[in-house]
Amino acid sequence: MNNNYSKFWQVYRSISKYSRIRSDEAEFIEATLRKLEERKIAAPDYLYDLGCGDGRISSFLGGLRPFRKIFLFDTSDSALLAEERLKASGLNVATSMGDLDVWLSTLNRNSILLSIGVVNFFPDQRQILQKLIGNRPKIVFLAVTGFSVCGNIYKGLNIIRGSRIISELINSLLALLEQNLKVARKEGSMRNKFFLILIKSLEPFVASKIYRLKELEYKSFFEANSYRVFARKELGLCKWLVFVESQDE
Repeated sequence: MNNNYSKFWQVYRSISKYSRIRSDEAEFIEATLRKLEERKIAAPDYLYDLGCGDGRISSFLGGLRPFRKIFLFDTSDSALLAEERLKASGLNVATSMGDLDVWLSTLNRNSILLSIGVVNFFPDQRQILQKLIGNRPKIVFLAVTGFSVCGNIYKGLNIIRGSRIISELINSLLALLEQNLKVARKEGSMRNKFFLILIKSLEPFVASKIYRLKELEYKSFFEANSYRVFARKELGLCKWLVFVESQDE
């Protein structure tokens, strides 16, 4: 992950401590859990969140399902923010910012694995997907940069993301925001709202380069490894795909 992305998170956290789950994401997750119950597919006991960010998805899921433990992973210190958030809700959580391969090797089979948006940052998509299912999690929530007009525009920003001039400009803007945080911290104030809109508008430009397979290729990969598509929906910039082990369908 690039340096601008880490700085972006530091500034974002100072302006608004937590991001919120969107209503369409919440509805999709709730509908998927209901469908699992209707199909007599037992919800797993553990939740693993790869690229947890500030924990907006895992904290929501943790409020719906009494997981024995929730495991968080992120390369930025946003993972610590997610840990704080989940613990404040009384959830049993373990956090890692270390080696991803080690973290994935400890994945419990009786688990839901969340990978929301993060897989797109890996150049070799099939290799990272193979690692994700190495220990055979029962259910995988995979959200990849979508195939809608907005999703394609977001992916198309790779040209801008790779520009050194743009990167330096973004770095300067983040530094300017950082210098003026004292006037932006009061939540609900007009200044706070202005700074929040400004920092959110920078996010598409600070992400690392986006990689993506075709939707059919994601589906074919999981089917070749004995998973089935259980649910799918285009939500915002991402296509959400839920895969369940075939023997559990």
